[in-house]
Amino acid sequence: MSENDPTSRLPAAVREHLANVADNLQLVADMGYGDVALLVPTRAGGLTVLADARPMTAPAAGGASRAGETLDAADEPEAA
Repeated sequence: MSENDPTSRLPAAVREHLANVADNLQLVADMGYGDVALLVPTRAGGLTVLADARPMTAPAAGGASRAGETLDAADEPEAA
C-alpha cells in the first residue's frame, strides 16, 4: 500500500469493506442502469475515485474509467 493511497490510514476492516463494495459496483451499475463510483476524501479536501463501473444493461454516460483520479470536491458536490 503506497502512502498516496487514500485508504492507508483506515483500519483494516474498513479497507476490506471498501474493497468489497468496489468488487460489487458492477451489480449496482447494472441494477441502477447508470454509472457508479466509489469516492473517498483526501487529506487535501479532494475526492479520490477508488473504483467505478458502467452498466452493461444500458448505454454508458462516460468513456474511460476514472479509478485512481483525484477530483475537486467542488466539481462533485453530491459526493462531497
